[in-house]
Amino acid sequence: MGARFTGFANIEHRNRQGRWAQRELSISVTPQNFYRDSELRDHIALSTRWMYRPGFSVSGEECLIGGELGYIPVAPSPSDAGFEVSEERLLFGRSAIAWQLSAYINHIRERHRVGVLYGQTDPHWLISSSFSPNVTMAEMRYRYTFSSRLNYEFRFRLRDEIYKPAGAAQTRQIFDFYTRFTISF
Repeated sequence: MGARFTGFANIEHRNRQGRWAQRELSISVTPQNFYRDSELRDHIALSTRWMYRPGFSVSGEECLIGGELGYIPVAPSPSDAGFEVSEERLLFGRSAIAWQLSAYINHIRERHRVGVLYGQTDPHWLISSSFSPNVTMAEMRYRYTFSSRLNYEFRFRLRDEIYKPAGAAQTRQIFDFYTRFTISF
């Protein structure tokens, strides 16, 4: 058994002024990560993220809309990832897609922020801190900023499995939430 190295590169631009609040491109490469067609394959994931200020507000709130798209050109088969679904039922077959759309309103009241997200991930999407494989997700977020160094955040999320996992009697519906305080030093 040898060592495994993973490469990650990211280009990001954030802007507090102007229409584009965030633009980002990234690539992640993990050599010889999974088998496909009896051949050991590299896991390559490409992703992009953007956040846009449409230029309208209601009573001074800042509105933002955004999106994220991830693409794996050659992914493991869904059955190798543990899902009973044929590739013919998937939109991109051998590839895997993950996406989400979001909308935020900042300053509903002073220092308050609310956001909603909706997204979907193919069953053979392998690695992500943002996306679980094989789910459609709806999420609501709330943040209160006490100061530039302290904020409170609450999130709840509902995820529905798209396809039945191998060996499962049915698909699941998963509800989770988290709450946290963040202190910056």
